[in-house]
Amino acid sequence: MLTRNKSFHIILLLLIFSSIISSETRILEISNIRINPGENKIPMDGGSFLTWNNNNVSINGVNIFESGNENIVNVIINPQKTKPEAVIIAENSQNTLNYSFQLLKDVQISFIHSLEKEYDEALPKLLFTKNNLLMLLPETQHVTIFDSNGSLSGEFDLFEEISWSHEKKILTASDKNDYLFLLGMESANLTKNHNVSLFSLIENPELIINLPLSMPYFFSISSKNIYAIIGTNSKSSSITQTPVLILLDQNYKLLNQTVELKKLPKNISWYKDELILIYKDHLMIYSTDNQTSKHEIKFEQKIFPLDIITYNESIFVISALEIGVGKNGNFYQSMVLLEYDTDFNTIAFHPLLHGSFNRVKYFPNQGNTFYLQLDDYFIQYEILK
Repeated sequence: MLTRNKSFHIILLLLIFSSIISSETRILEISNIRINPGENKIPMDGGSFLTWNNNNVSINGVNIFESGNENIVNVIINPQKTKPEAVIIAENSQNTLNYSFQLLKDVQISFIHSLEKEYDEALPKLLFTKNNLLMLLPETQHVTIFDSNGSLSGEFDLFEEISWSHEKKILTASDKNDYLFLLGMESANLTKNHNVSLFSLIENPELIINLPLSMPYFFSISSKNIYAIIGTNSKSSSITQTPVLILLDQNYKLLNQTVELKKLPKNISWYKDELILIYKDHLMIYSTDNQTSKHEIKFEQKIFPLDIITYNESIFVISALEIGVGKNGNFYQSMVLLEYDTDFNTIAFHPLLHGSFNRVKYFPNQGNTFYLQLDDYFIQYEILK
């Protein structure tokens, strides 16, 4: 059972801070806004904020959508637009087996789609691209494409097999030209290798290559169009999974051999030509011209990585010091920002906020600032380096 004794964690944070923090980097709290319980706040381009709860959506305090007899379950914004653009996902309060999707564009609302869902189906994955809106259904490997006005422009199945399974995944990544790529998973059979395929999505999904994986976990493309894919495969048709790293060049050819990992990382990030794998207690660095590990850097304090920021020769990992289960579900204890300085190969811990939080959301922002929503607090931070 994890302790929630604040004094203990304050002392712990001060010890970490005094012993290993970098003197060249400071993290400043710019603003701290208290929001109502059940509210969600999303920063938008130009300094505006979209706020939503189960019943309505507002921008800068002005109501723009009332859900009526539906409950709003999520709002996905288009980060590429300066004017408000988002998809509002709601479910009927009387029939929770049906989703409706409304497009918010220039403060105008239009219905674009409805979808029946399975009993334990997750929310569809929605993704704005340059000119389209994508709806991805991992359970069936189905892709639906809408144009910029919300009109249906195409529907595709990545594989001939369309059996439903909540264990299937679809991962996405964009290259330096903002072209989108998908990793699809043909079946939920984890004894099957070559179960994962890479697709391009310039107009319609196009198969590029089958990969020797049973399941994908991470997918990222470098600024030089090097494809990093981490997943698992099985040996001798065993259900036991082995984590592996695959690197492909811009022509989708293997860079050396597939690398077997001791365990799956918690997150990954590119820095120039190096791929960084982040674990709870260390990070590993691989170069794209030689898959042999360049080096390993251990942390003095175990963390639970949540998200990544890259800024000014450093990689910052938003983390909790502990994660546990309480009476209100999962909680995150004591938020910190771990800094990996790529120039000096050093690690520093920057305390953000002590205490226990049931809900943690990260929102990127331009330049050296970012936002965290921690339960009913919405906080803006600035990195000075």
